[in-house]
Amino acid sequence: LLAKFLTPNYLHREIRERNGAYGGGAGYSPLQGVFSFFSYRDPSPLETIETFARSIKWVTEEHSISEREMTEAKLSVFGDLDSPLSVSEEGMTYFTTGITDDMRQERRDQFFEVTAKDLKDVAAKYLSPEISSQPTSVAVIGEESLAISGDWKQVRLQ
Repeated sequence: LLAKFLTPNYLHREIRERNGAYGGGAGYSPLQGVFSFFSYRDPSPLETIETFARSIKWVTEEHSISEREMTEAKLSVFGDLDSPLSVSEEGMTYFTTGITDDMRQERRDQFFEVTAKDLKDVAAKYLSPEISSQPTSVAVIGEESLAISGDWKQVRLQ
């Protein structure tokens, strides 16, 4: 829900409109437990990386989350959760993950209960660099002309 909130309310404006990237946002993979930020066709990746960090401060300290913003984020989540699945997709999900229909419904019910305070708390606990002890990594993939100097490790992909 935090990713669905941050993308339209902060990241789009900052990454696309101010930094000049073609697009960007945040995402969460619940099965892997990975929260990610991304941008693409980005002429200023270092500024965008700083924008990702600022987005956490913005949501935890600077922004008062409105009920409308919460509703829109929840609708976006439910749009993804409720998208049609074929019978084979349903079966494969259960086979590969063990996630049942009852478990999916319980998760949907939990999303209804999320509050603005919950979003702020989760951002502070798991994403704030001052508080979180979770490991992080950064990758920038692009043209050699955009090479970043300093302690970055450069790897040429073939």
